[in-house]
Amino acid sequence: MDIKKVLIVEDNIDLIDIYTHMLEKGGFTVLQARNGAEGVLMAQEHHPDLILLDILMPEMTGFEALAAIKSSEKTKDILVFMITNLSSPQEKEKAKKMGASKYLIKTDITLDYINKHIKEMQS
Repeated sequence: MDIKKVLIVEDNIDLIDIYTHMLEKGGFTVLQARNGAEGVLMAQEHHPDLILLDILMPEMTGFEALAAIKSSEKTKDILVFMITNLSSPQEKEKAKKMGASKYLIKTDITLDYINKHIKEMQS
């Protein structure tokens, strides 16, 4: 799979800026949404190759957004990486069962880390 367009769904503006900068340096086109509901709409409208989805957000949680994305015929095949500070095995297992491709912990994220995981999906 060739990943070119990435949608970041995150309510922390500083993190959106950091992720956007990291991904643009990696050659990706980046879209941004500030909550789960906006992320679902953007996924339907722009059909990105990958969604980086936070879990704890206002209006619609990342799990609710993931459920909406994976239940829609239009968006169900989009890769979703959950990005969160929630590190419990239960959350990780829930995300996997719901269709997330990766579960990344925010404190581990660097440009190399994200790019490594994206490249794994392209192989």
